[in-house]
Amino acid sequence: MPELPDGWAAARRLRPWLGLGVLAVVLLPWYGTYLTSHTSAFVTDTVVGHYGSWIFRPGLLMRLEGLWLLVYALPWTIFVIGAIAWRRRAPDPERRLIAVWTLAIWALIGLSGIHRARYLFPIYPGLALLAGESMARAGQHGGARELRAAAYCFAVLAAAAAALGLSPLARRIGGEWRPWIPDTADELGVTAALLVATAVLAAGAAPRAAFVATGVMVALGVGAVLIVEGVCYPARFAREFDVRPIAAAARARTSAGVAVPAHPDIWLTYDFYLRRPVAELDRPAVERLLASEPSGALIMSSKAWSNLQRRAHPSWRVVAARRVASREIVVLGGGGA
Repeated sequence: MPELPDGWAAARRLRPWLGLGVLAVVLLPWYGTYLTSHTSAFVTDTVVGHYGSWIFRPGLLMRLEGLWLLVYALPWTIFVIGAIAWRRRAPDPERRLIAVWTLAIWALIGLSGIHRARYLFPIYPGLALLAGESMARAGQHGGARELRAAAYCFAVLAAAAAALGLSPLARRIGGEWRPWIPDTADELGVTAALLVATAVLAAGAAPRAAFVATGVMVALGVGAVLIVEGVCYPARFAREFDVRPIAAAARARTSAGVAVPAHPDIWLTYDFYLRRPVAELDRPAVERLLASEPSGALIMSSKAWSNLQRRAHPSWRVVAARRVASREIVVLGGGGA
């Protein structure tokens, strides 16, 4: 609390108990259901085994994955950097409090050994406040140079993104990123035109110090691109991440209510189509399972199966295979393919 003007005494003005109450109300429907229905399993498996392993899992690089937020928040990351540069000229206690709060949440989430994009959502409001406040006020308080530089950087980034989308390099992007890449001439043309138009408008408004207008243009342009993606993305995702054949093969070899083992992990998409619990196995556990005769299905990547096959019981076979997001996924079980 030293970031507050009056130190710890001012903490009461933040009404922390009210905040904790709101948090409890928000979490109650989710955690209350598990605590009343599956108390033991929820505490031991989820809280201790799952969440606890995130915090104490080794590996510095896993923690640094939280830095991907700087990419996810584009193009506003550029304006946040401008706000930080402006802060040095015009320090403000409230702005500093928002920055410290945002960094604290970011650091806590970064302790996790597992990062998914949705886990970073609590960080975005702080970044949005920093970027928005700088665009609304910095121009009149000595920050015009930083905002102008940020607007030009955005224009360059938007033009570069349009050029990349139209280039052959975009066709080489695969994996989980592939569904985000436009693959039809109409979508490519509309997206590139929106990016270029937004870049030109932002670069044109910057010399006039029309920074609020610049922010509105960026928001509208990026929002329009996201609308186009929102219309076209689902069909590509369904095509690239079609796990239904894999799920059907595993479901056919697993009794209802019995968990389907997977190694080393599996997307949540499978849970919907499997209609069965999923048990994610680490290397020792999957080796023990493969050492015995098959009694159900096992899902893993073809690469993982190639590494483990020599240690497996000879009755294990590939019963189904499909390429999902540039990875060959196989279902193992007894019998032939």
